[in-house]
Amino acid sequence: MSTRTHPLHFPDFRFFWAARLANVCAMSMVVVVIGWQAYGLARDQGMSINAASLRLGLIGLVQFLPLFLMSPFTGLAADMFDRRRLAQAAQLLDLVMIAGLAGATWAHAISLPMLFAGSAVHGFVRGFVGPAMSSLAPNLVPRHML
Repeated sequence: MSTRTHPLHFPDFRFFWAARLANVCAMSMVVVVIGWQAYGLARDQGMSINAASLRLGLIGLVQFLPLFLMSPFTGLAADMFDRRRLAQAAQLLDLVMIAGLAGATWAHAISLPMLFAGSAVHGFVRGFVGPAMSSLAPNLVPRHML
């Protein structure tokens, strides 16, 4: 029997834990940045505080709906396919979306419809990353340490 008494004694689990922490932080930052940008853009377009706040709420809804609607399918996908590849592909899609929004922001071409589309993609990605990443931990440490 192994002398390791804690999951963090396993290098693979340490790497997974650090990657998961970084992923959660990054995804949270994307949510905040998109919301901040949507509210600021709405106000810059002359919308009232209430109208801009409504846009911010709709951004949250557009991020949540794909996550909610895709949950049964994303869990099934995490069971059927290689979880690492599924999480990587989803995060790559999120990276492409973020790079597109960053480029549009840098070029001063960002718009509310672009932010809504980016929010939908981000919600879709979150739907796949969550189950795929959550189901990896049991493969990295012995059952008694879970």
